[in-house]
Amino acid sequence: GSTNNTIATVTGANALQGEANLTFDGSNLAQTLTGSGGHTLTAAGDHAVRIDGSANRGAENNTILALRAKWNGAQVAMIDFQAGDDTTNKDNSKIAFYTAAAGSQAQRMLIDSSGKIGIGTSDPQVSLEIYGATDGGDLDLLNLRNGGGNGSNVAINFISSTDPANTAARSYIKSLRTGSGSNLAFATSNSERVRIDSSGYFLVGHTASEAMYYTGRIQVQGTNSTTSAITIKTNQADSGGPALVLGKFSRTGATGAVN
Repeated sequence: GSTNNTIATVTGANALQGEANLTFDGSNLAQTLTGSGGHTLTAAGDHAVRIDGSANRGAENNTILALRAKWNGAQVAMIDFQAGDDTTNKDNSKIAFYTAAAGSQAQRMLIDSSGKIGIGTSDPQVSLEIYGATDGGDLDLLNLRNGGGNGSNVAINFISSTDPANTAARSYIKSLRTGSGSNLAFATSNSERVRIDSSGYFLVGHTASEAMYYTGRIQVQGTNSTTSAITIKTNQADSGGPALVLGKFSRTGATGAVN
């Protein structure tokens, strides 16, 4: 009484019963679920559980194994394990991720054979590349958010060391929330050097704008003339060349040193 291609199971009375929801046509194994469920792979003991897909594909980007999601029959998402560019040795790969918008499925992210991640591009040139295109206007590619209140900061760290705790090798750009506004700080060797405050003041060597004789948009503060001055030179290699130095100086004697 079973239909063609149904798989038979054994009942408690050792009789064969065709499973209408489980079929195999010689190429495709299909299961129709009438309720919430799926496939469970359980290892009996200390063993790994694997899903292997083996295919001898002939060209780069050919699918080796695909996990596809369909919504009422329409394919809306996929994880695609693809052949890499070494079609001679056939020993490298890519993983592509797809989603669909308005019924049109497209690749959104790819991990290439060297581990580079591309979002919006299938050919990332660096460890993480995010690509988008717009004609005119702004293109927002990345948001870094801290959902905390006042004093909540967000930082991008640059560490030139194999040791992530090596603060001496750490530079960073940090957004510091102050009330309803924010400051932007720039640091090298784990010490802040420059800050743009919430009012747009450019501060070097200190973290808050100060009203001295006047409050300038650019403020440089240090402990002596060397760390407080602004120097503009025409040629860095010419030690005796002309230069413009802006700073506060004092002279010891008529011909003494400038301090």
